Amino acid sequence: MPPFIVIKQGMGSVKLNCLEATPAAQLIEIEVIGGAGSIVIVLPDGWAADADRLYKGSKSLKVPREPAPGKPLLVIYGSLGLGSFKVRPPTRFDMRRSAREMQHRELGH
Repeated sequence: MPPFIVIKQGMGSVKLNCLEATPAAQLIEIEVIGGAGSIVIVLPDGWAADADRLYKGSKSLKVPREPAPGKPLLVIYGSLGLGSFKVRPPTRFDMRRSAREMQHRELGH
């Protein structure tokens, strides 16, 4: 995962699943240029997020603000527009999907 990401949402929805990501830095900046849809970021255990500089729209953070030792912090800023924003840990569905995708890669599919 690069140290800087821009999410331009528009009218649709964006899901950034970080469960299998390898961070390139301890601090990852995410600039949000929002629209009318939703943005969901799924973080593995130990990762953290700070969205204090994210304006407009509705936002929900269900992860810590301080990362575990050796884990990255995502600093999110910009404007949501009319959309919604959520950072959350993985659900059971996310975990099953991630395991299934990893298994397919290992089998060469």
